[in-house]
Amino acid sequence: MIKTWTAGLMAGALLFSLAVSSRAEEAVEIFGPFGGAVPMPEEHVDEALQAQDRRAAADAVVRLRADGRLPARDSKATPGGYTWPLRPAPGVADYGYYALYNFVDHDARGPNLLQDYNCGTRSYDSATSGHAGTDISIWPFPWARFERSEIQAVAAQSGVIVFKADGYDDRSCTMGDKPANRVLVRHDDGLTASYYHFKADTITAKAVGERVAQGEYLGVVGSSGSSTAPHLHFELRDAADRVVDPFTGACNPGTSLWAVQPPYRDSRINKLSTHSAPAVFPSCATPEQTNLSDNFAIGARVYFYTYFQDQQAGQQAVYTVYRPDGRVFASWLYQATETYDAAYRYWYYTLPTTASVGTWRIDVAYQGRLYSHAFTVGVPTAAVTPASGWWWNPNEGGRGFSLEVRNGRAFFAGFLYDDAGAADWVVADGGVANGSFTGTLQHYRAGQTLGGSYQPAATGSPAGTVSLTFDTPTSGVLSWAGGTMPIVRYGFASPAVTAPATGSPEAGWWWTPNQGGSGYFMEVQGSQMFLAAYMYRDNGSPVWYTSNGAMASTTLYEGDLTEFAGGQPMSGTYRPPTASTPMGRIAVQFTSTTTGTLTLPNGQKLPIARFSQF
Repeated sequence: MIKTWTAGLMAGALLFSLAVSSRAEEAVEIFGPFGGAVPMPEEHVDEALQAQDRRAAADAVVRLRADGRLPARDSKATPGGYTWPLRPAPGVADYGYYALYNFVDHDARGPNLLQDYNCGTRSYDSATSGHAGTDISIWPFPWARFERSEIQAVAAQSGVIVFKADGYDDRSCTMGDKPANRVLVRHDDGLTASYYHFKADTITAKAVGERVAQGEYLGVVGSSGSSTAPHLHFELRDAADRVVDPFTGACNPGTSLWAVQPPYRDSRINKLSTHSAPAVFPSCATPEQTNLSDNFAIGARVYFYTYFQDQQAGQQAVYTVYRPDGRVFASWLYQATETYDAAYRYWYYTLPTTASVGTWRIDVAYQGRLYSHAFTVGVPTAAVTPASGWWWNPNEGGRGFSLEVRNGRAFFAGFLYDDAGAADWVVADGGVANGSFTGTLQHYRAGQTLGGSYQPAATGSPAGTVSLTFDTPTSGVLSWAGGTMPIVRYGFASPAVTAPATGSPEAGWWWTPNQGGSGYFMEVQGSQMFLAAYMYRDNGSPVWYTSNGAMASTTLYEGDLTEFAGGQPMSGTYRPPTASTPMGRIAVQFTSTTTGTLTLPNGQKLPIARFSQF
């Protein structure tokens, strides 16, 4: 028995050629295609600010030449010397990760008259001039990748940093004259490259005047400044401040500056995946809800997704699904009817009770390449164990969560604010099973103050239930009285979560064993420490303080302690903290990876140790 079915949420053509089981009751019924085009990021690069940056960079070049840190004369641009200015972070293993969509505009006759290097119109005009750079978007899941710092910008050519700016908002999502996080590099060929729109606080620590090698990390691709989604604006200019297009073609003849120039339309599949539900692409600055899954129960619905780069009208993709024994289960042909910079298409199928148990595979033949993805049906999977450390919702900075998982149990704390804006905290503990944790949030009060003598805490009142469900060791969903939100591991050591230096103290909960009721959560990433003290005010209400910065050594941390106020309570509309109060200096001298001495701002010294009673 053979069934065919055709449907489309967006324009498209579908031809099914289905290979099915010999049993009539197992006839294949696959629905699709759904999906469509994805809008590319918009941007506005403030021309006055950009010109100011270039003047500052030119001044830096003069100073660096006087110091002998740059050659007295620029060499001529060397054709074929530039490598691609993006790369995936370690662990990102998709077929592709970007979509190239805006080129330099070579038509200077006026607004909305466009001509790219290939005589096409893949560019845009600003208010007073044509687009002067190359725009490269993250695709797919730009905001989810942004939150996880998965795509990095790197130096396309070796050179010297001549300008940098960081710390600007990277989630504004609107146009205007907003400054972006950016780096300017004077490449060794004499061209100056501008790298724009970095994620805040991820730019290289190297200073103006320091060299970067070709391919060296510059920052995480973001959406700072006037930008509607994460992307890199890459722009080249010569010593006379003239725009240089690294691409060559019929409307920009010459020799390409790229070591390997990408095709004008580089049609490929960036990601082939299976999902447990349709992916959700929300509004700007909200991470996509991917619903990715490689494991399905008998009777579950499987969604087959293909994420295209430069999909062109008339191109065909042949899909084949294989059973665990290698026999063809289903096959169909998809033909695109329109051309898009980035698009996605998906189909779904509900697994019958007779579905074969084991590892299945879907292959897609597209533009001379074969793409494959494996998934399991009816195979028990190991539960996800979340990583211990600091967690947060990157869209709601100023509050967060400390989590330690050990021996099948979790100890959780949320540091946030009460309705009046004062710092507040709640804790919960309980078992972790099948990648999930549920516990009762508890308030405590009337315990140890920052500067007073020790007093035990008194139990306050329950604050509701918290549930955590993890889809990976570094991402999950938190549900509590304030609603449901995505959370991820907090990477405070740029560019992302980084393993601590050898000999660093263990991450997790610490306390003074004979002074229960208050405690500390500490984590080291690389050589950076992030510490919180969970304590009480003189009136008995809970308060938390934080400190973060570089370790003085693997066994010593010294830093400023700060109290924040005015931020987001458990529920209600998000608001960032509006005030911070310095509380003095704090120091921790570690005598081992599990013991040490804490020195409070008043000079009081407390022995501390890893909390081991769970």
